[in-house]
Amino acid sequence: MPTKPICLTLLLVTLIPLSLQAQTNGDVGWRVTADVLVLSRTDAEPQLLFQDLIGTDDFDVTDLGFGVNAGWRMSAIRQTGSTWDHEVNYTYLPFEETNTVVGVPFNFNTMFAGFVGFGDIQMFDTRYYSQTHSFELNARRELDCYPITVIAGFRYADLYENAKLRADAGGGLVDMLDTSVENHLYGGQLGLEAVLLSRDCWDIDVYGKAGVFAARSSQSTTAIEPFGIGSQTDFGKTNGTALIAEFGVNGRVQLTDCLSLRAGFMMMWLEGVALAPDQWNDLDFSIPTTGVIDNNGGFLAYGGSFGVDAVW
Repeated sequence: MPTKPICLTLLLVTLIPLSLQAQTNGDVGWRVTADVLVLSRTDAEPQLLFQDLIGTDDFDVTDLGFGVNAGWRMSAIRQTGSTWDHEVNYTYLPFEETNTVVGVPFNFNTMFAGFVGFGDIQMFDTRYYSQTHSFELNARRELDCYPITVIAGFRYADLYENAKLRADAGGGLVDMLDTSVENHLYGGQLGLEAVLLSRDCWDIDVYGKAGVFAARSSQSTTAIEPFGIGSQTDFGKTNGTALIAEFGVNGRVQLTDCLSLRAGFMMMWLEGVALAPDQWNDLDFSIPTTGVIDNNGGFLAYGGSFGVDAVW
């Protein structure tokens, strides 16, 4: 999966020439931040997967929902001392959730992906994995009259997801559905950052940025049902338009002239992307459908952050 190496390579390719230029300019300073992100995420579209034969415990796509997961973010700002500063930012958001349900007879929802369904499924497992890589290259300009910084730049983001469902009916009979999606987003963004409160050794700032992006989305699905649809695959891809918006508030406490601790809250919203479980609403392997791709999904990631802020 090449997404992380691509973003890290872009980060290094951008920082190296900026560092070399900084060595020849005595007025240049650096501000580097590193944060751990503790985040949750909203669910995919509702879709009934299993129906409890005794009517007490149906299982829906929303039951795949993520708990709290940890990611990270790094930012380097080259402070030029003139009109525009330069910023490189990399954010990594991983989410994973697994579920195992045993001991109650289930049926596949026969409206779900064209599965025929059969009784007495004694156990099923689900795994939903998602990761987002975001690389930004921004120009920043602080206004002369107010503690407000204007942000304008470019963002490239990758969203990769995999959703897998495996049902065991005993006697070696196994039904499986495995879907992977990839989204590649690129485009410009605008934003603002403002200092809300500043004292001798601490301050609070808030930021927001958003952009409309070109998006390339694709999905690949394998479905297996021995006494129903058999073994089938489907692939789909499309181009579209996506939105990424980000908002956050941070507090910073200065420890030394060069080092501060920081903590805050952030939200990132992606819309117009393909999510793995959303494909199951459109697939029908009993026909079968071909070339299916649903890129109308989206999610909101939100939670806390804490890290360090260094200047020199």
